[in-house]
Amino acid sequence: MSALFQSLPAAAQWAVFGVTLLLSLLSLLHFWRNIDALSFMRTAATSRARSASQGYVELSGRAQLLPGPPIVAPLSRKDCIWYEYQTSGFAVDTRTIIPHEKGRSDAIFYLEDASGRCIIDPDGARVIAGHRERWFGDTHRPELKSFGWKLEWMGWLHHRMQYLEQRIEPGDELYVIGEFESLHEDQHTSQRQEAAAILRSWKSDPARMRQIDSNGDGTVDADEWEAARQEAFTRAALKLHAEGHSQPINILRRPSNRHQPFIIAAHSEAVVVKHFRRQAIISGLLFMLGCAVTAQLHWLM
Repeated sequence: MSALFQSLPAAAQWAVFGVTLLLSLLSLLHFWRNIDALSFMRTAATSRARSASQGYVELSGRAQLLPGPPIVAPLSRKDCIWYEYQTSGFAVDTRTIIPHEKGRSDAIFYLEDASGRCIIDPDGARVIAGHRERWFGDTHRPELKSFGWKLEWMGWLHHRMQYLEQRIEPGDELYVIGEFESLHEDQHTSQRQEAAAILRSWKSDPARMRQIDSNGDGTVDADEWEAARQEAFTRAALKLHAEGHSQPINILRRPSNRHQPFIIAAHSEAVVVKHFRRQAIISGLLFMLGCAVTAQLHWLM
């Protein structure tokens, strides 16, 4: 190995050295990110949805939909409260190469515990989903799943498109840590104006319109637009403080302090802690290995 490296031109040696050093630094960054998440999880206040203190807290409960039409995952067509998907390959129906297409839901939903409900805004969260599926096909959007006896590598041999989807479904166990705030619902003109502004911004955002088109047929029908309108009104209420005697709305979202992690997981707190501890150990070992390889390369140069 050392002889092969030394036989490379000087420019190639520096390139290999630089890539190895960069990967080592990325492993270190990933290590500290996971250690940081574990630290905040140990110190955050464990609270109830109805009586949580304002600020950085953690909640545990069950995932529930807001009133209105269901959220439908675009690949599996399953009802859910949150999804993330990726597709890649050659789509036979559109005759196009899709190097990497991805999408993610930003629809708000409920966390429900014994004390009540809290709205969760997933924008900007690190999400650990409870359901993860990978399968293969030939069309831009899957028509029929090929689960069962087919192994993943066999699916890749027989089909040209790869699909990956992660979901949180209604009723799933839910652990969240983020910034808790109590706002008030405003039923006056200001809320309608704010909701209208939100809908206008969504109309000009092609990615958001694709999310609103939950069945993926390329057209936003009446039910899909009504669901979007209801979500816009809810989001408007979250932005506006009441001046009267309206009921408070509890929301947990991305912290204003960027150093505080925002995590949503469809698992218990114990499972989430194990996940981040495992990720920290793996990235720490990769960093040490990278340091050893980088030092060896530097000595050979």
